[in-house]
Amino acid sequence: MAQYSMTTSTVQRSEGSCAVAHAAYVSGTRMVDARTGQEADYTRRGGVECVAPAIVVPAQERETQSASIEREALWNMAEAAEKRKDGTPARKVLIALPHELGPEARLAMTQEFAQWLADRYHVAVDFAIHKPDKQGDQRNYHAHIVQTTREIHDGELTDKAQIEWKGSRLKEAGLPSGKAMIHEMREKWEEIQNAYLTRHAPTAEKVSCKRLSVQRDEKLREAEALVQAGKEHEAQLAELEAAALDREPQRHVGYEATAMERRGVQTERAEDRREAQRQAKKQHSLVAELKHRLTQLWERGKAAIREVITAPTSEPKPMTAHELRAKRLMEHAAVIETGVLAKADRKTVADDLNVIFGKGRGEGLLKTWEGHVALVDVGAEQTFPAKGMIDVTLKRRQDGKFDYAVKPWKGKEKAMADLLRNEAAKPEPQRKPKEQSRVRERENEQGR
Repeated sequence: MAQYSMTTSTVQRSEGSCAVAHAAYVSGTRMVDARTGQEADYTRRGGVECVAPAIVVPAQERETQSASIEREALWNMAEAAEKRKDGTPARKVLIALPHELGPEARLAMTQEFAQWLADRYHVAVDFAIHKPDKQGDQRNYHAHIVQTTREIHDGELTDKAQIEWKGSRLKEAGLPSGKAMIHEMREKWEEIQNAYLTRHAPTAEKVSCKRLSVQRDEKLREAEALVQAGKEHEAQLAELEAAALDREPQRHVGYEATAMERRGVQTERAEDRREAQRQAKKQHSLVAELKHRLTQLWERGKAAIREVITAPTSEPKPMTAHELRAKRLMEHAAVIETGVLAKADRKTVADDLNVIFGKGRGEGLLKTWEGHVALVDVGAEQTFPAKGMIDVTLKRRQDGKFDYAVKPWKGKEKAMADLLRNEAAKPEPQRKPKEQSRVRERENEQGR
């Protein structure tokens, strides 16, 4: 699946970096730094899929001298514009490109992002797309983008671009902070990437620049809204997608660790990333299987309903209390097995606790918990663990009643679901004749 990655930093002269040398590396060309006389020759390096057909300039500059500027001249101009020994002549941006797309789409989306950067900050932008390393991950298509830190006007570099301003200056001018501008860049790259995935690889998953925890919380809110709208199936699928996002983010390996790995030296960073990838793949496969099974169950349920609706009209036999309870237990077992936090009614929660603790004991425990939650403010909620099998969450409502939710402990999903299914499979207990007649009378009354 496609993954989101975008990082940015500046080329800093104080660290011995040079805009000319960096641009030569990115484009795989030979350039001479006019300021120092040093030559940077990367013509023999492989891995460059394509370079920018021309330097990307703001739309307003296409009819000026800026449009005809050459790569080597631009970056020498950037170096000459910085007089300080700790100057920053260029900003570099590294973006991961979706391996699901072809070379034409990768070039087009990189060009579009470069044009947005040029227009947004009125700077000149250069870029090149690199192929995966022969010894590395063959999905690792990426683009190196280099932009001037100064605005370009009629072929000349002038004042510093806003993204390079200090925080105090941005605040005085009433502009967003540098951090906010970087976030804007990340959002724009997410938007462009998803647009190209939709157009050229519609089956690929979309990407997000947000943290996994934020994405997960958004999915849970979406699921809650779907429940309120009566769309239970869609809500369950959204909860499963939230569960897939409940994982550790992958650690960035970095150039040095990658080089060591290629020499056969294992590193902790790379091993952590491989383990995170294995866990993410396993979790993604599990959630996809659960979504498939949940959809199948939902479709079977709809088919059964259609069969009942279209069947010849006859007087249906009312279900006994035992049959109704068994049906509720089986439905709840299917939800429990998915491992997601699921809303439930009081009878279902009481059944869960009776199955775990023994008949009658669960009801008493639930009443105790309700007593605890009744003492807190309206809207407050508390979670109670039940014998290492499930967590039961109670939330106090405005009317004094409670909302209930059940979540199995990690690793106990199947065990809890099996307990419920075994309870549902138990035969109805035999009653004495007088007691049976009283039960039938009550059931007949309910049927009427």
